[in-house]
Amino acid sequence: MIQNKLPISVSEFISKIQFVIEYNPEFENIVIKGEISNLRISNSGHKYFNLIDEFSSIKCVLFRGNKDIDTPEENVEVIIAGQVSIYKQRGDLQIIIKSVKKLGQGFFGEEYEKLFIKLESEGLFSDDRKRTIPKIPQTIGIVTSPSGSVIHDIITTLERRYNLAELIISPCNVQGHDAHLSVSNALERIIQYSPEVIILARGGGSTEDLSPFNNESLVRSIYACKIPVISAIGHETDYTISDYVSDLRAPTPSSAAELVSISQQELFDDLLSTINKSLSMINNQKEKYNNELNITFDRFTDLIPNISEKKLELIANSEKIFNNIKQITEINALKLENINNQLIQMSPNKIFERGFATLQDKTGKQITSISNIKIGDKITTKIIDGKIGSIIENINNKEK
Repeated sequence: MIQNKLPISVSEFISKIQFVIEYNPEFENIVIKGEISNLRISNSGHKYFNLIDEFSSIKCVLFRGNKDIDTPEENVEVIIAGQVSIYKQRGDLQIIIKSVKKLGQGFFGEEYEKLFIKLESEGLFSDDRKRTIPKIPQTIGIVTSPSGSVIHDIITTLERRYNLAELIISPCNVQGHDAHLSVSNALERIIQYSPEVIILARGGGSTEDLSPFNNESLVRSIYACKIPVISAIGHETDYTISDYVSDLRAPTPSSAAELVSISQQELFDDLLSTINKSLSMINNQKEKYNNELNITFDRFTDLIPNISEKKLELIANSEKIFNNIKQITEINALKLENINNQLIQMSPNKIFERGFATLQDKTGKQITSISNIKIGDKITTKIIDGKIGSIIENINNKEK
């Protein structure tokens, strides 16, 4: 079939479609009803959005020159009139808007509002039930798509700031008709590994793209989760119902990773702050007891006739001052020793001394899952006193 026809370029093909559509009288002034979604305004002032219903979506553009047309609003149902067009650079089918008539709250917006009010009345969003996120968790669960930039951003941020935590990844679909079921199942799977905190994340998208995270069954799954959940869904300006039921909302996936990790500088600052507070407490107590000593001495001078009695009082106060300073010093020395021991226990060498090791592939990249390797790969095992080169002969999945 190919041999019998001369090929044409992509531009020629798009031009043919453009001619058929844009010169068809039926498409010169088409009238469509739908809901506004993914509204955005370009730097040039043009407005772009999707017109959607429960099953389909089409791109629309409202050029800035049409100032007499009401500005469309997100999640509002409208009737639009416009001309069907092809955006030649990408081959996108779109409607150039000529007029807009608002009808009221759209289907997605109305369903969102109804569900939000229902769940809020049941107490699912109450601050009283939200749990504290651990500052330095030893195990972190991640529920997201296994491909794309989101998982990469989270892992990169955690490795840069705090690379001692064990990561447990439960992959799922974050977009599509059954995405809410996939996310719920991934959440249920990861709970079995008992991470200290779970990050639920996906990248930005339109209202319909994020709709799985407004699904009631998924929201209730998050509510029932016994482990603290951080949501990082969509862009910073996007809010889903899953955000409200989660224990904490992060504006981006990278921000979520930062919330469950601590940098070396932050750790040093915490230690320095503790030391400074301890020194300040010692100095304050020292000044207080010096003042008491001076007062006692002044009284002693004024009471020469009772020299023997005041001498005993001075000795008693001196011993009290000494014992109090000694006690404060010992308490703060113990605090500093505990902090130092904690830092020592967190060092990589201590981890190695307990028999743990790290695995790296031939590029030096950390191996965190059997999905990162295959039989025949050369790997390097790093232990306390050196490195061991190995070749993978077999791989066993612990779930099997």
